[in-house]
Formats: sequence, structure tokens, C-alpha cells
Amino acid sequence: MSDSKDAASFPSSADDPSWWSASHIPEASLTDIFHCFRLILGRVPSRAEWSGHSARAGEELTSVVSSYVSSREFAMKGLIRGLCLEDIESFERDGLILHASRSDLAVGKHLLAGTAYEPHVAGLFRRRLSAGGAAIDIGANIGYFSMLAASLVGPSGYVLAVEPSASNVKLIEASRRRNAFTQLHVLLAAAGEELGLLAYNSSHSNGIAGAAAETLDGLLSETLVPKIPLDLVVAPERQIDLVKVDVEGGEYLALRGLEQTLKRCHPTIVFAFSPHALTAVSGGDWKAIFHWLTDLGYRFAELTSEEALAWTQDSQLLLGRFEASGIDHIDVVAEPSEPAASPAAPSGTQSRAGQVTSEAIRDAYSAHYYLEDCGGYETYRAHGGKILDPRLDCMARLAGLLDDKASLRVLDLGCGRGELARYFAALGHAVDAIDYSPEALRLAGACFAGEPELRRRAVLQCASVTDPGVYRGPYDLVLASDLIEHLAPEELDQLYRLIHQHLAADGVFIAHTFPNLWYYRYAYPRQRRLAAQEGRPPLPAEPRSPYELQMHINEQSPTQMRRQLGAVFPHVLLWAGDHEEPTGSLARRFGKSDWREARSLFAIASHRPVDPAGVIQALQRPPEY
Repeated sequence: MSDSKDAASFPSSADDPSWWSASHIPEASLTDIFHCFRLILGRVPSRAEWSGHSARAGEELTSVVSSYVSSREFAMKGLIRGLCLEDIESFERDGLILHASRSDLAVGKHLLAGTAYEPHVAGLFRRRLSAGGAAIDIGANIGYFSMLAASLVGPSGYVLAVEPSASNVKLIEASRRRNAFTQLHVLLAAAGEELGLLAYNSSHSNGIAGAAAETLDGLLSETLVPKIPLDLVVAPERQIDLVKVDVEGGEYLALRGLEQTLKRCHPTIVFAFSPHALTAVSGGDWKAIFHWLTDLGYRFAELTSEEALAWTQDSQLLLGRFEASGIDHIDVVAEPSEPAASPAAPSGTQSRAGQVTSEAIRDAYSAHYYLEDCGGYETYRAHGGKILDPRLDCMARLAGLLDDKASLRVLDLGCGRGELARYFAALGHAVDAIDYSPEALRLAGACFAGEPELRRRAVLQCASVTDPGVYRGPYDLVLASDLIEHLAPEELDQLYRLIHQHLAADGVFIAHTFPNLWYYRYAYPRQRRLAAQEGRPPLPAEPRSPYELQMHINEQSPTQMRRQLGAVFPHVLLWAGDHEEPTGSLARRFGKSDWREARSLFAIASHRPVDPAGVIQALQRPPEY
């Protein structure tokens, strides 16, 4: 077919063989115009229309394409569009308010359908993040994992969401505001190895960033986003616990821009692994990311729904897992081969994994805390420690499990003001009470005012509960009332091993913890929203007191508490309950929402089975006085 401007001429398929050998011509031919019209508008032009369209032969091809894409007819098809209010849906997932586009086929459709979105990655977030922690979400998309991280670290934590799509950032910011997450910071940028600009192309929420065009015409037609090494964004004193990277093949370059933070903090990293995408976008061998992270001391495992991870430093094994998966990528978790403590931490104040330990907050346990903030302080001030507040009353009732013993050896761990120590001494039992706060021991001693005989039955020791030297077992009864949330996970492991070692064969260990982490994570945000919707007085964004924000370094969820106790004790009974309904989930079956609404948790651990019916009976009896 001739490229003359004959209005009656139409391209023919006879031209097809020449397409593959033809050199690039920037001007549009009649063939180009016809096919652009048909492919973009989805129909063949009428002969009447063709007269006007064919007259554009010789124009820049990109100009012709742009005119069809920008046409009203194409816009009416709704195939490519920006975000509009009618297209956005607000929904709740895992106690969080999120926003997604109904036309987002990449991420939004999964969340809006209520199906689990990458539950294995969400599980890693829940295992690695806790109150006061910090995370970076690179390639945040519409912000699901950013919101999840913000809910886990709480107001005292830090989350950085990095996303190059302006549309996605708008959704993230809307969700951030709805959830009142001041700890979440949103950065509209692409993470890279060096400062610069990238062209961003997106037909859905999973966009692709690449090198910007060289020509002015190309630049004017592209969406450009800043490319930033995140070491320039993360404060040098900021401890980062978890980094998630999913940037369509740019994972290696994104992490290279975070190198100083990785060396300083040794965070857990989870990244999307596609060897083809890594090679295409990062511009090198896909193995480079593994070699580089290995040099930084990392090991790797495929992240699956199973918590057990098969660690390796052999990238070929992970390539095999990818090839066997049959999907476009697998998720790889990287962690330091040997956990490293932060070099800036004072000696003895951080665990091997870099988490703050109880030693770092020892000075916070002041007289003001015990007399103005610590639960039950009103009862202590009114009765001098000789009457138990409702919380401690439940612990005392549970001692009824040992009614067959006339005399007990009792260990009160983290005894605080000493009310329980005095209570059991008054019943004629021998008590060891341990607390590392001098102010706590002073107030505990005051509980025995005017009762020298009772005081002789109690040994008060100012020491850490993880110090093996202060244990004088075997003990019939070991109590930890509102203690375990004040200890780092490694300290808690030490504590449980010591209790197991010093607990009598028929003894029981009773623990109570407030808060149930699920209550603050799921139920409380919902209660705030309901209060606002119903016009009731607003609930504070942060329910914890300043002391709790500082001291609760390891708030417990039911699964976390049961798992850690079960790793040491052969028999563990855990239930949700509080002083108003102490039998809680023991007396009636709890669903998921009930567990999330429960404010505190109880547990009994022993060398022998614990009878739930006996526990219910003990809780229903009033304590002795």
C-alpha cells in the first residue's frame, strides 16, 4: 500500500512482512495511523472519519498516539484513569482502616475481597515488631504493611513508608490519618543507590520505575519521581528492626542506598526475589544482592507460611525454590548470621537482638510511679498495702489451687509495693519477694508496719528477677503479677528457665499481664472509631500512660505468651480474663473478637497438668484474710 494521503486507502495485511525489517521512522504513516486508531479506540474508522485522520500522515508518531489516548472517546472507556472518589473504597482489615481503588487488580482486589494478602509476610511483621520498634516499608504500594507495622510498634515506634506512585501515596496518607498513626511517615520517592530521577510507569498499584528518557520530548511525556538513598532519610541514631522491600526488581539498588543503616542496625530484611526482574532492573547478576548481603553478615531463607525457616547462604538453593514455585517471585527473609547488639547501647541495657532490656529502664521505677500510676496505687495509699486491689485479689484466689498444703514457700517476682508478699505472710507462709527497684522494696517494707511477726516471714531482696543467685527453691507457689511485659524476650526466657528449675514438683507458677497486646492493636482502635461515629467523648489516641510507654518493652499477645511458656513448661493453661470477669475464656468459649476485646491475660504453668475446672473454682472463692 502506498503512503499517499488517499482518503479511501486502507492498510492491507500485505505490509506485514516488512514490519520486522523496517528501520525506525518517527513520522506516522497511514498504516501507523490506522492501527493506532483501531488498537486504542477499539474500532475501525468509518470512511468519513478516515479523511480527517489520514491527513495526519507525516506527523510525529508519538503525537498521534497521544491524541488518541487523550481523546474523549478513549476516556469514556475508563481503561486508564486517575483516582477519583467514586473509585475508592474504605474498608477495615485486621483492626486497621485502609483505602483501595476498586480498579486496582494488583493489591486492592485482594484486600477488598477480604482474602489474606501475603499472610506469610504479615506473620513476619507480627513476630519481629513490638511496641517501640521501627520498620521501613520500601515499595509500600497502598500501605497495608505500613499500617500493620504502625499498629505493631505503637505511638512510641517509627515506620517509614516509601512509595513512588503519587496515587498510592494519597491512599497511604488517607489511611494514616484515619488510623491516627503519627508514628508513620510517608515519603513520595523511589529508593535507590544514589540521588537522581526515575521515570515511573503505572497501569495499576504495582508500578515500575526505570531510567528517565534522554530527550526533552521523552521527559515531557514521563512521570518523574525522585530517587533517594534512604541512608539520607533515616536518622543516624534511629534503630531499625525490620525492612521490607518489594520494588519490581529494584530491591538490590534500594538496599544499597540503605547500606549504612544495615551495617549499624542489622535489621531483619524481607524482599521479593525474582532473578529475571533483579537482572533487568538492577542492571547486574541477580546473585549480587545475595553476595553483598552475605558480606554484611546475613543469611537467607524462603519466607513461607511456616514459622520454621531453613537458613542458607547458597543463592542457588533459593533460585531452585523460585523455579519450583511457578509464580513471579518468592519472598526471601534475611537476618544476621549472628545477632549483633547496637554498639551505641550502654553495657547490659540491650539484648543480643538489640532490644531494650529491663536494666535500661531501672531508674524509671520511682516512688512517684508506684504511688501515682502503677495499678492499685489508690488501694495501697488508702490501706497501706494491707488490702489487695481487685487485680491482686485474683492472683490471691488462684493460690487456692494449693489448698491441700497448710504451709507454702512462696516466691513473689517483681513484688512492687509488696501487697502480695504481705498477704501470704499473713496467712503463715514463707515468702521470698524480689524487685530490682529500691523504691519498691521501701514501700514493700512499709506494708508490714506494726506487724513484726509477719515481717520475719518475708525476705525482701533488691535484685533482678533474672539473677540466679537470689532463688532459694523449691517453691510451691511462684507469682509474677504484671511483670513479664517489663522484661525483654531474652530476659523472659531466662526467667522462665529459672522458675522451672526452682518450682516444686507439684508447684504452680501463676502469671498475669496487662495489657493483652491484641486489645490495644485491634479492639481499642475500633472503640475509638465507634466513639467518634456515635458522637461520644473522644478516646485518647494513646491509651497507655507515659510510664507504660517507657516500661512496657514486651507487651504480650495470647499466642506469644503461650508459645514462650510452652517452650519451657510441659503444662500451660492460658486464658483471657480480668478482675471483673476473672474466669473469662475458661468459663465460656471465646471467639476471635472476644480474645481481641480481652484486656489482660492469665497463665498457670506447672510440671503437671492444670485442671481448668479447679482454676474456675478457685477464682470463684473469695480470698482469705
